[in-house]
Amino acid sequence: MASNGKATGPAHVNPAFEGDGQERGRNNNGTAVTDCNPLKVLEFNYMVKKKTKQLNCLKACLFVLIMVAIYTIAVVVAVVLMLGCDLFPGTRVGDSTDNCDTCRERTQRPKPPHVVMFLADDLGWYDVGYNNPEMITPNIDRLAAEGVIFNQSYTHPTCSPSRSAINSGYYSHRTGMQHRVLQQLAPYGLPTNFTILPEAMKALGYTTHMIGKWHLGMCKEEFLPLNRGYDSFYGFLNNYIEYYTHTNQDVRGVLTAYLGLQPDLYRGYDFWDNTGSVLDNSTYISYLFNDRAEEVIEKHNPDQPMFMMYSSALPHFFLDVPAEYENMYPDVKNRDRRIYNGMVTMMDEIIGNITNKLIEKDMWEDTLFIFQSDNGGAPDWGGFNYPLRGAKSTLFEGGSRVVTFAHGAMLEKTGYVNDGLMHSTDWYPTLVALAGGTPDPDMDGMDVWDTISKDEPSPRDEIVYNIDELMPERGYAIRVGDWKLIEGNHQMFYPIIYDHDQWYLPPTEANETVVSPPFIPTGAPGQVPPPRPDVVYLFNLKDDPEERVNLAANETEKLAELRGRLNYQRSRGVPALHPLPNFAADPINTGGIWRSGWC
Repeated sequence: MASNGKATGPAHVNPAFEGDGQERGRNNNGTAVTDCNPLKVLEFNYMVKKKTKQLNCLKACLFVLIMVAIYTIAVVVAVVLMLGCDLFPGTRVGDSTDNCDTCRERTQRPKPPHVVMFLADDLGWYDVGYNNPEMITPNIDRLAAEGVIFNQSYTHPTCSPSRSAINSGYYSHRTGMQHRVLQQLAPYGLPTNFTILPEAMKALGYTTHMIGKWHLGMCKEEFLPLNRGYDSFYGFLNNYIEYYTHTNQDVRGVLTAYLGLQPDLYRGYDFWDNTGSVLDNSTYISYLFNDRAEEVIEKHNPDQPMFMMYSSALPHFFLDVPAEYENMYPDVKNRDRRIYNGMVTMMDEIIGNITNKLIEKDMWEDTLFIFQSDNGGAPDWGGFNYPLRGAKSTLFEGGSRVVTFAHGAMLEKTGYVNDGLMHSTDWYPTLVALAGGTPDPDMDGMDVWDTISKDEPSPRDEIVYNIDELMPERGYAIRVGDWKLIEGNHQMFYPIIYDHDQWYLPPTEANETVVSPPFIPTGAPGQVPPPRPDVVYLFNLKDDPEERVNLAANETEKLAELRGRLNYQRSRGVPALHPLPNFAADPINTGGIWRSGWC
């Protein structure tokens, strides 16, 4: 009922206060409520504290989540801005019309692989197991079978021109390195205006290591490996090494020794650990190279990409190998061939040791392993290129078409033979692009990664074997598509090497000679024959890969076409670097060691 015009109702009292006898509230007409329960009061206090604590915890968690979200957004925005992209696909900061494909490619690009490039020295086409079952090369055969074999891979026909092409990305006639090879007394090297492969890889975050043969100049400090992009160097600077003594001779000394006149003329010690001479003249040098390669891998931080150039001394002359490897070929009667085969097998064993160390270090799955010979084999020193014609230092296929394969988990298609056209200049732009860089578009080399990794058609349809304008070895060779032209002198080492223009199989008898011995082309020591007459050869390599049928007289239009391309390439060349020898380099002047600082 109503009283004084106000409505009445039940008292609003929290149940927790019932029964304590204290005033804890009033009803709607102002009457005090005193009937409270003390246990209920305690329960209520506990509930209030619990609710308050939960509320505070919730507030703290919410604050932390907000701060994390703000930080995450800030980081994403910063990364996007550094990449030059707007937050919305298809636009670039500062330019709403340009798409941002490049930025997305950068963010999606996988980690650059480790790269190990194993460069054999004077290995013949016929001198690996997958081309000749006589050879004991289980590691090479397995890696090639698991990876990709390149059936039409080319280099230049001799050592320093080939190495200049690999390291510069340019044909040797564009760097001045096209004439013969660089000798010990020669006052030049690969010009320093070229940024070479290890420099480019180092700039892209790689550690860079070189083991073995350099052969790109040593007359001044600027030419040496540590000044051309390598973090470490362990090897020799000149064109070959005597495997136990660790010495070598300029060609003039080799000739006088061969003729029995003065055995140690222009001979010097040539084994370096960075800038210090290695004081060891008794250990077979390839054992030491193997140990250093494993040491470099062991000490490497796998989180940083590594570029290793293992430039093998094997199987280059002079023929020498520990007996255990020679004895693996008891059925080979010819001693030179038996020693050479043993050198190849030792090289194969080193490859196995390097790959095992990469596996042990948990780097193998992230490694692109490349194997290539620097040029073809030399029959007078045990190497053979059958069924290809010719040999090292000639413009025939046996001089430049070389054993090559790649292995790596990043290859999308493996276990096959790739017939795409490739040249050693291609490694530079391919590896730089794979590492995230941008190669010089003026290079002769091409990015052939899609050919290597996916078996897509090669972008290349032309190969320059060599262009040398100097007499008496003036000669040129070019391939365009399936056609090849050779003009002038096909032999780059006249008169030291005179023939080598046939198809050579290894000797089967102990004293059998398949080519003229070096330095005595007519059989009489010191007698020099006249230069060979200039040649014009035109071959269709698709139909005639062994270069047996000269079509120059019949295919006049094709001949003119290739001459046009050859003349274009000649117009792009620079004069060959071939100064007179500087005898100040003679190690007799520098304590018996080949040193720089004389040019």
